[in-house]
Amino acid sequence: EMLRSLVGSEMCIRDRSGAAPGVVLPGMIVKVMHDDPLLDYMALVLAVSISVQKAGGAEIYQSVTLERSA
Repeated sequence: EMLRSLVGSEMCIRDRSGAAPGVVLPGMIVKVMHDDPLLDYMALVLAVSISVQKAGGAEIYQSVTLERSA
């Protein structure tokens, strides 16, 4: 039996350079990337919530719950 773990992450929907991932949806498979490529992994998106962090400045974030193999 494969072990699985849940991971939470928060990211900006669009960063200042416009290079953010956009909205991710439940059921998508995503690659989580780190500064060290050896730490990168693939994960299944289980849930997403959207929030505005800064009134007027419209910094829009999404909190994502991911399932990954442990």
